[in-house]
Amino acid sequence: IVASDLPIERRKALTSEVRARYAAEGFADKIALLDSRPRLYSDLYTLADTAGYFYGSLAPSTGYIRLFDIEPYYNGFYLVLPPRTSPDRLDRNVHQDKMFSIFREYQSWVRIMGVPTVGDVNSKVLAGDAGGMIKLAEAFHERKFAEIADAIAEANLSRGTRVVLISG
Repeated sequence: IVASDLPIERRKALTSEVRARYAAEGFADKIALLDSRPRLYSDLYTLADTAGYFYGSLAPSTGYIRLFDIEPYYNGFYLVLPPRTSPDRLDRNVHQDKMFSIFREYQSWVRIMGVPTVGDVNSKVLAGDAGGMIKLAEAFHERKFAEIADAIAEANLSRGTRVVLISG
């Protein structure tokens, strides 16, 4: 794909046209996002026959990405890119297993809440259900705080832990 130097095209199109394109490609999450933002025009990116949305700018073509790697990570992968300050070398990321477990827990929470995408959140807000969504999120956080308190108490009993620092 890099050697092919395929153009990545961005154009403004009628939102109804963009919505129809996403529907044809089965992008329900992108349709929900469009439906929650009533605008006459929307941006549409295309690469070969694939349409997509990106908040921001993309490279003009696939040939601009010269150095990258794809590494397996849990049940997926992550894309390794060079830092902006040194575009000629890859930064090997340190695996952040604790952070990943937090993201996985968050993913579980938003699925339970019925808002796995921004479009779903926007739809709930527009339907007047923001209060219920906030209360459920607060309940999840209270449960997490209780789990942390239990872990601190257990650490104190088993190891005599006396100082705990929490950030975030």
